[in-house]
Amino acid sequence: MDLTPLLSDVSLPTYLAMCVAVAGAYVIFGMAGFGTALVAGPLLAYLMPVSQIVPLLALMDCTAAAFALLRDGRAADRTELGRLLPCMLAGSLVGAALLLKLQSELLPLLLGVFAMGYAIWSLAGKRPTGFTPRAALPFGLGGGVCSAMFGSGGFLYAIYLSGRLGKDAMRMTQSTLTA
Repeated sequence: MDLTPLLSDVSLPTYLAMCVAVAGAYVIFGMAGFGTALVAGPLLAYLMPVSQIVPLLALMDCTAAAFALLRDGRAADRTELGRLLPCMLAGSLVGAALLLKLQSELLPLLLGVFAMGYAIWSLAGKRPTGFTPRAALPFGLGGGVCSAMFGSGGFLYAIYLSGRLGKDAMRMTQSTLTA
């Protein structure tokens, strides 16, 4: 496959900006087990189509999570995985259908609203506590929809898991969901 036409359309400063955005996003991913699309997505949306950002970051997240699983996979909580995975898969199907049906001009706006909403929630300082297992349904569905549409539903899984698990189990369970 010849990538010359694709590569010649992008300037060196654009490549550097993309690399900085992705590198910063993976620093966050290494600490939290999620966050690449929330960090890199908004900047990348100025440089490339959102429809290309989602699969790019999903593939990179999957690779990073697979390496984390090889290193620390036993720390993941299988019970929580069993609760979240079916909901996550159903939400992913809904999100993929929405991604295909929505106008491509609407996606950057939705991505911006999505990122701002999470930033506001984070800045509010709210910390989850004591979720029941039933909370896996809305968090799993919502995370699946956001993952399919924006490449980042991980923050919803993190909110749920941090209200249910300790730090190490939460991080590895989160990474397992990403893989």
